[in-house]
Amino acid sequence: MKPLLTILFFCIVFTSKAQNLVPNYSFEQYTQCPDNENEVSYSTGWKSYYASPDYYNVCATNPWVSIPYNIGSSYQPAATGAAYCGFYAYWSPISGNGYINLREHIGRQLASPMQIGTKYYVSFKVSLAYNGWSADCATNNIGMKFSSVPYDIYADSAGSSPLVNNFAHIYDTTLISDTVNWTTISGSFVADSTYNYLIIANFFKDANTDTVLLNFPSQTYCFAYYYVDDIYVSTQPLSNIIENDFENAVSIYPNPFSNSTTLKFNDDFHFNSCKVTLYDILGKEIKNYEMKSNELNIERDGLPEGIYFLKIQYNNNFLNHKLLITN
Repeated sequence: MKPLLTILFFCIVFTSKAQNLVPNYSFEQYTQCPDNENEVSYSTGWKSYYASPDYYNVCATNPWVSIPYNIGSSYQPAATGAAYCGFYAYWSPISGNGYINLREHIGRQLASPMQIGTKYYVSFKVSLAYNGWSADCATNNIGMKFSSVPYDIYADSAGSSPLVNNFAHIYDTTLISDTVNWTTISGSFVADSTYNYLIIANFFKDANTDTVLLNFPSQTYCFAYYYVDDIYVSTQPLSNIIENDFENAVSIYPNPFSNSTTLKFNDDFHFNSCKVTLYDILGKEIKNYEMKSNELNIERDGLPEGIYFLKIQYNNNFLNHKLLITN
Protein backbone atom coordinates (compact mmCIF):
# COMPACT_ATOMS: atom_id res chain seq x y z
CA MET A 1 0.00 0.00 0.00
CA LYS A 2 1.25 3.48 -0.81
CA PRO A 3 1.83 5.64 2.27
CA LEU A 4 -1.03 7.96 3.13
CA LEU A 5 -0.82 11.23 5.02
CA THR A 6 -3.46 13.82 5.76
CA ILE A 7 -2.86 17.55 5.89
CA LEU A 8 -5.56 19.27 7.90
CA PHE A 9 -6.25 22.96 7.49
CA PHE A 10 -8.14 24.68 10.29
CA CYS A 11 -9.20 28.04 8.86
CA ILE A 12 -11.26 30.68 10.58
CA VAL A 13 -13.12 32.89 8.12
CA PHE A 14 -15.63 35.66 8.49
CA THR A 15 -19.06 34.38 7.51
CA SER A 16 -22.65 35.33 8.04
CA LYS A 17 -24.65 32.19 8.77
CA ALA A 18 -28.25 31.91 9.87
CA GLN A 19 -29.58 29.22 12.13
CA ASN A 20 -29.14 25.70 10.86
CA LEU A 21 -32.52 23.99 11.17
CA VAL A 22 -30.80 20.59 11.45
CA PRO A 23 -29.94 19.69 15.06
CA ASN A 24 -26.92 17.40 15.43
CA TYR A 25 -26.06 18.19 11.82
CA SER A 26 -22.81 16.16 11.81
CA PHE A 27 -23.96 13.24 14.01
CA GLU A 28 -21.56 14.09 16.85
CA GLN A 29 -24.16 13.70 19.61
CA TYR A 30 -25.15 10.15 20.42
CA THR A 31 -27.00 8.12 23.02
CA GLN A 32 -24.42 5.35 22.81
CA CYS A 33 -21.51 4.34 20.62
CA PRO A 34 -22.46 2.15 17.67
CA ASP A 35 -21.49 -1.51 18.06
CA ASN A 36 -23.01 -2.97 14.91
CA GLU A 37 -24.80 -2.13 11.68
CA ASN A 38 -28.31 -0.62 11.44
CA GLU A 39 -27.85 1.75 14.39
CA VAL A 40 -28.46 5.21 12.91
CA SER A 41 -30.85 5.88 15.81
CA TYR A 42 -27.85 5.93 18.19
CA SER A 43 -27.07 9.38 16.78
CA THR A 44 -29.33 11.75 18.70
CA GLY A 45 -32.44 12.73 16.76
CA TRP A 46 -31.64 10.73 13.65
CA LYS A 47 -33.71 7.72 12.56
CA SER A 48 -34.10 5.20 9.81
CA TYR A 49 -36.94 6.40 7.61
CA TYR A 50 -36.65 3.30 5.47
CA ALA A 51 -34.67 0.05 5.71
CA SER A 52 -31.48 -0.02 7.80
CA PRO A 53 -28.91 2.80 7.43
CA ASP A 54 -25.80 2.81 9.63
CA TYR A 55 -24.00 5.01 12.16
CA TYR A 56 -20.20 5.37 12.36
CA ASN A 57 -18.18 6.95 15.17
CA VAL A 58 -14.56 6.92 16.33
CA CYS A 59 -15.83 5.79 19.73
CA ALA A 60 -16.94 2.44 18.30
CA THR A 61 -14.95 -0.63 19.39
CA ASN A 62 -16.41 -2.74 16.59
CA PRO A 63 -14.20 -2.06 13.51
CA TRP A 64 -17.22 -2.47 11.25
CA VAL A 65 -18.67 0.86 12.40
CA SER A 66 -15.59 2.79 13.46
CA ILE A 67 -13.83 5.75 11.81
CA PRO A 68 -11.69 6.16 9.73
CA TYR A 69 -11.64 2.40 8.98
CA ASN A 70 -14.91 0.47 8.74
CA ILE A 71 -16.75 -2.13 6.71
CA GLY A 72 -17.70 0.33 4.00
CA SER A 73 -14.26 1.65 3.09
CA SER A 74 -10.56 1.15 3.60
CA TYR A 75 -10.13 4.72 4.91
CA GLN A 76 -12.56 7.64 5.31
CA PRO A 77 -12.26 10.34 8.00
CA ALA A 78 -15.34 12.33 8.89
CA ALA A 79 -15.96 15.56 7.01
CA THR A 80 -16.56 17.18 10.42
CA GLY A 81 -15.77 15.91 13.88
CA ALA A 82 -15.74 12.18 14.60
CA ALA A 83 -18.94 10.70 13.16
CA TYR A 84 -21.05 10.20 10.06
CA CYS A 85 -23.84 7.95 8.77
CA GLY A 86 -24.11 5.64 5.76
CA PHE A 87 -26.89 4.42 3.47
CA TYR A 88 -27.45 2.38 0.32
CA ALA A 89 -28.51 4.74 -2.45
CA TYR A 90 -28.95 1.88 -4.91
CA TRP A 91 -29.28 -1.86 -4.44
CA SER A 92 -30.48 -3.73 -7.46
CA PRO A 93 -29.19 -6.53 -9.68
CA ILE A 94 -28.27 -5.40 -13.16
CA SER A 95 -29.84 -8.57 -14.52
CA GLY A 96 -33.26 -7.35 -13.33
CA ASN A 97 -33.87 -10.05 -10.71
CA GLY A 98 -34.37 -9.47 -6.99
CA TYR A 99 -35.13 -6.23 -5.16
CA ILE A 100 -36.63 -3.34 -7.11
CA ASN A 101 -36.10 0.30 -6.12
CA LEU A 102 -34.53 -0.67 -2.79
CA ARG A 103 -33.13 2.38 -0.99
CA GLU A 104 -32.15 3.28 2.59
CA HIS A 105 -33.44 6.59 3.98
CA ILE A 106 -31.99 8.66 6.81
CA GLY A 107 -34.24 11.28 8.41
CA ARG A 108 -34.94 13.53 11.36
CA GLN A 109 -37.15 16.36 12.61
CA LEU A 110 -36.11 19.95 11.94
CA ALA A 111 -35.59 22.44 14.76
CA SER A 112 -38.72 24.27 13.60
CA PRO A 113 -41.22 23.88 10.75
CA MET A 114 -40.57 25.59 7.44
CA GLN A 115 -42.61 28.65 6.48
CA ILE A 116 -44.68 28.52 3.30
CA GLY A 117 -43.31 30.85 0.63
CA THR A 118 -39.86 31.12 2.22
CA LYS A 119 -36.72 30.19 0.30
CA TYR A 120 -34.49 27.59 1.99
CA TYR A 121 -30.88 26.70 1.25
CA VAL A 122 -29.82 23.07 1.56
CA SER A 123 -26.36 21.52 1.70
CA PHE A 124 -24.90 18.16 2.69
CA LYS A 125 -21.79 16.10 1.94
CA VAL A 126 -21.47 12.54 0.69
CA SER A 127 -18.57 10.22 -0.07
CA LEU A 128 -18.81 6.92 -1.92
CA ALA A 129 -17.80 3.90 0.15
CA TYR A 130 -15.90 1.28 -1.78
CA ASN A 131 -14.59 -2.05 -0.58
CA GLY A 132 -14.93 -4.13 -3.73
CA TRP A 133 -17.62 -6.51 -2.50
CA SER A 134 -20.52 -4.89 -0.63
CA ALA A 135 -20.03 -1.39 -2.07
CA ASP A 136 -18.81 -1.44 -5.64
CA CYS A 137 -21.01 0.91 -7.61
CA ALA A 138 -21.69 4.64 -8.00
CA THR A 139 -25.03 6.30 -8.69
CA ASN A 140 -26.64 9.68 -9.28
CA ASN A 141 -29.80 11.41 -7.99
CA ILE A 142 -28.75 11.48 -4.32
CA GLY A 143 -30.81 14.17 -2.66
CA MET A 144 -33.00 15.48 0.13
CA LYS A 145 -36.76 15.46 0.46
CA PHE A 146 -38.88 17.26 3.05
CA SER A 147 -42.04 15.97 4.68
CA SER A 148 -44.75 17.09 7.07
CA VAL A 149 -44.76 13.68 8.75
CA PRO A 150 -42.01 11.28 9.89
CA TYR A 151 -41.45 7.85 8.39
CA ASP A 152 -40.43 4.59 10.03
CA ILE A 153 -40.70 1.84 7.46
CA TYR A 154 -38.69 -1.33 7.05
CA ALA A 155 -38.23 -2.72 3.54
CA ASP A 156 -41.12 -4.86 2.32
CA SER A 157 -40.69 -8.05 0.33
CA ALA A 158 -40.32 -6.10 -2.92
CA GLY A 159 -37.80 -3.71 -1.38
CA SER A 160 -39.57 -0.63 -2.73
CA SER A 161 -40.07 2.50 -0.64
CA PRO A 162 -43.19 4.64 -1.18
CA LEU A 163 -40.91 7.69 -1.10
CA VAL A 164 -39.05 6.50 -4.22
CA ASN A 165 -41.29 8.37 -6.65
CA ASN A 166 -38.84 10.28 -8.89
CA PHE A 167 -39.04 13.48 -6.84
CA ALA A 168 -36.74 15.25 -4.38
CA HIS A 169 -36.59 18.90 -3.36
CA ILE A 170 -32.79 18.91 -3.81
CA TYR A 171 -30.77 16.29 -5.71
CA ASP A 172 -27.65 15.86 -7.84
CA THR A 173 -27.96 14.36 -11.31
CA THR A 174 -24.24 13.62 -11.62
CA LEU A 175 -22.70 10.23 -10.86
CA ILE A 176 -20.83 10.63 -7.57
CA SER A 177 -17.88 8.22 -7.69
CA ASP A 178 -15.30 9.96 -5.48
CA THR A 179 -14.19 7.53 -2.76
CA VAL A 180 -11.55 9.88 -1.30
CA ASN A 181 -13.11 13.31 -0.99
CA TRP A 182 -16.44 14.56 0.32
CA THR A 183 -18.76 15.83 -2.43
CA THR A 184 -21.16 18.64 -1.59
CA ILE A 185 -24.76 18.44 -2.78
CA SER A 186 -26.54 21.77 -2.48
CA GLY A 187 -29.42 23.83 -3.78
CA SER A 188 -32.41 25.93 -2.76
CA PHE A 189 -36.20 25.82 -3.03
CA VAL A 190 -39.29 27.70 -1.87
CA ALA A 191 -41.31 25.79 0.72
CA ASP A 192 -44.87 25.00 -0.37
CA SER A 193 -45.79 23.40 2.96
CA THR A 194 -44.86 23.60 6.64
CA TYR A 195 -42.32 20.80 6.29
CA ASN A 196 -40.91 19.63 9.62
CA TYR A 197 -38.84 16.57 8.62
CA LEU A 198 -35.94 15.95 6.24
CA ILE A 199 -35.02 12.70 4.49
CA ILE A 200 -31.76 11.88 2.68
CA ALA A 201 -31.74 9.17 0.00
CA ASN A 202 -31.94 8.46 -3.70
CA PHE A 203 -35.65 8.96 -4.37
CA PHE A 204 -35.54 8.00 -8.04
CA LYS A 205 -36.58 4.59 -9.33
CA ASP A 206 -34.12 2.13 -10.85
CA ALA A 207 -35.28 2.98 -14.38
CA ASN A 208 -34.56 6.68 -13.73
CA THR A 209 -31.17 6.22 -12.03
CA ASP A 210 -27.76 5.95 -13.68
CA THR A 211 -25.12 3.63 -12.19
CA VAL A 212 -21.57 2.58 -12.95
CA LEU A 213 -19.68 -0.45 -11.62
CA LEU A 214 -16.24 0.43 -10.31
CA ASN A 215 -14.34 -2.83 -10.43
CA PHE A 216 -16.18 -5.94 -11.52
CA PRO A 217 -18.24 -5.11 -14.65
CA SER A 218 -19.15 -8.77 -15.18
CA GLN A 219 -20.87 -9.20 -11.81
CA THR A 220 -24.64 -9.16 -11.39
CA TYR A 221 -25.31 -6.80 -8.50
CA CYS A 222 -24.74 -3.07 -8.16
CA PHE A 223 -24.43 -1.81 -4.56
CA ALA A 224 -24.00 1.97 -4.20
CA TYR A 225 -23.30 2.91 -0.57
CA TYR A 226 -22.58 6.48 0.58
CA TYR A 227 -21.41 8.16 3.75
CA VAL A 228 -23.20 11.40 4.65
CA ASP A 229 -22.12 14.30 6.90
CA ASP A 230 -22.61 18.05 7.47
CA ILE A 231 -26.32 18.56 6.80
CA TYR A 232 -27.45 22.18 6.55
CA VAL A 233 -30.93 23.71 6.02
CA SER A 234 -31.50 27.43 6.53
CA THR A 235 -33.07 30.58 5.14
CA GLN A 236 -29.55 31.84 4.42
CA PRO A 237 -26.70 30.28 2.38
CA LEU A 238 -24.16 28.33 4.40
CA SER A 239 -21.71 31.24 4.27
CA ASN A 240 -21.05 34.41 2.36
CA ILE A 241 -18.50 32.40 0.39
CA ILE A 242 -20.38 30.12 -1.98
CA GLU A 243 -18.72 26.73 -1.91
CA ASN A 244 -18.16 26.50 -5.65
CA ASP A 245 -16.54 29.93 -5.50
CA PHE A 246 -14.34 28.65 -2.68
CA GLU A 247 -13.24 25.74 -4.83
CA ASN A 248 -12.34 28.17 -7.58
CA ALA A 249 -10.50 30.36 -5.07
CA VAL A 250 -7.97 27.62 -4.26
CA SER A 251 -5.20 26.33 -6.51
CA ILE A 252 -2.46 23.80 -5.81
CA TYR A 253 0.49 23.54 -8.18
CA PRO A 254 2.35 21.57 -9.27
CA ASN A 255 0.48 18.35 -8.62
CA PRO A 256 2.02 15.73 -8.88
CA PHE A 257 5.24 17.15 -7.45
CA SER A 258 8.65 15.84 -6.45
CA ASN A 259 10.17 18.59 -4.30
CA SER A 260 7.50 21.11 -3.26
CA THR A 261 4.02 22.36 -4.07
CA THR A 262 2.18 25.64 -3.42
CA LEU A 263 -1.28 26.15 -1.98
CA LYS A 264 -2.64 29.52 -3.07
CA PHE A 265 -5.86 31.43 -2.37
CA ASN A 266 -6.88 34.12 -4.82
CA ASP A 267 -7.31 37.70 -3.65
CA ASP A 268 -11.08 37.31 -3.17
CA PHE A 269 -10.64 34.84 -0.32
CA HIS A 270 -10.22 36.47 3.07
CA PHE A 271 -9.29 34.57 6.22
CA ASN A 272 -8.38 35.59 9.73
CA SER A 273 -5.88 32.82 10.45
CA CYS A 274 -5.07 29.28 9.39
CA LYS A 275 -3.32 26.57 11.33
CA VAL A 276 -1.83 23.88 9.13
CA THR A 277 -0.93 20.52 10.65
CA LEU A 278 0.61 17.51 8.95
CA TYR A 279 -0.37 14.07 10.27
CA ASP A 280 0.43 10.54 9.25
CA ILE A 281 -2.25 7.95 8.66
CA LEU A 282 -2.16 6.87 12.30
CA GLY A 283 -2.90 10.39 13.46
CA LYS A 284 0.64 11.20 14.54
CA GLU A 285 1.51 14.87 14.19
CA ILE A 286 4.45 15.46 11.86
CA LYS A 287 4.67 19.19 11.28
CA ASN A 288 2.78 22.46 11.89
CA TYR A 289 2.53 25.36 9.48
CA GLU A 290 1.09 28.85 9.81
CA MET A 291 -0.37 30.71 6.86
CA LYS A 292 0.70 34.36 6.98
CA SER A 293 -0.32 35.21 3.43
CA ASN A 294 -2.50 33.77 0.69
CA GLU A 295 0.27 31.34 -0.31
CA LEU A 296 1.70 28.34 1.51
CA ASN A 297 4.72 26.44 0.23
CA ILE A 298 4.71 22.76 1.21
CA GLU A 299 8.13 21.12 1.01
CA ARG A 300 8.50 17.41 0.52
CA ASP A 301 11.01 17.23 3.41
CA GLY A 302 11.89 13.60 2.80
CA LEU A 303 8.31 12.32 2.53
CA PRO A 304 8.15 9.05 0.59
CA GLU A 305 6.57 8.75 -2.83
CA GLY A 306 2.82 8.16 -2.75
CA ILE A 307 -0.69 9.58 -2.44
CA TYR A 308 -1.55 12.28 0.10
CA PHE A 309 -4.76 14.10 0.99
CA LEU A 310 -5.09 17.87 1.39
CA LYS A 311 -8.07 18.93 3.48
CA ILE A 312 -9.01 22.61 3.78
CA GLN A 313 -11.54 23.50 6.49
CA TYR A 314 -13.31 26.78 7.06
CA ASN A 315 -16.12 26.81 9.61
CA ASN A 316 -18.42 23.96 8.53
CA ASN A 317 -17.18 23.98 4.93
CA PHE A 318 -14.56 21.59 3.63
CA LEU A 319 -12.53 21.21 0.47
CA ASN A 320 -10.42 18.14 -0.25
CA HIS A 321 -7.61 17.60 -2.73
CA LYS A 322 -5.54 14.56 -3.60
CA LEU A 323 -1.80 15.13 -3.92
CA LEU A 324 0.75 12.84 -5.51
CA ILE A 325 4.45 12.86 -4.66
CA THR A 326 6.69 11.31 -7.29
CA ASN A 327 10.43 10.71 -7.47
